Amino acid sequence: MVSRAQLGWFWNERLWFPEGLGWADLEDKDGRVYAKASDLWVVLPIALAFLVIRQIFERYFSPHKSLC
Repeated sequence: MVSRAQLGWFWNERLWFPEGLGWADLEDKDGRVYAKASDLWVVLPIALAFLVIRQIFERYFSPHKSLC
């Protein structure tokens, strides 16, 4: 289990940002919209679609190794 002290150290602004910047600078404001961790969920359906397309291509369109 991870303790609060370890989480505090891991998310410390000095570790992730140059001097003068911090987590507050990544908040949406003044028409700027920054990426959120929840935006990563869109990757899963795209990856699944690529896998399906690859399987279809390999099964029906690519030559078999035994024919080369």
